[in-house]
Amino acid sequence: MNKNIDIKVLYEILNKNRKYIIKFTLIFFVFSLFYSFSSTNFYKSTITLYAAGELDESSLLSKYGSLVENFGISITPSSNYYIPDIIDSRSLKKEIVLKKWNNYKFGQSNNLIEYWEINEIGFIS
Repeated sequence: MNKNIDIKVLYEILNKNRKYIIKFTLIFFVFSLFYSFSSTNFYKSTITLYAAGELDESSLLSKYGSLVENFGISITPSSNYYIPDIIDSRSLKKEIVLKKWNNYKFGQSNNLIEYWEINEIGFIS
């Protein structure tokens, strides 16, 4: 029995069946597009960042700031932080991962490690 693969024969087989291969690929491509656009999104993410000490509700500027801005004077304090540094911070990531989130999967609030079930020893690890 010959166990070698002849490239020429393989090419001829693929060339002979190319219409079926193209149809099969297009059918699954259209199906995947339909599924991706019709499936429900299970996530929504929002973020609001305020620098510490910049937004004080009792200050005179916060009470009358919008009134002054109507006259064209901007009194908004300049930010003294760099947002990518905050997003990349280890403490923020740790706080997000370890926070107890309400979810429907477990019926109780769990952190993200428990939700994704990566705290259990798996087959590979």
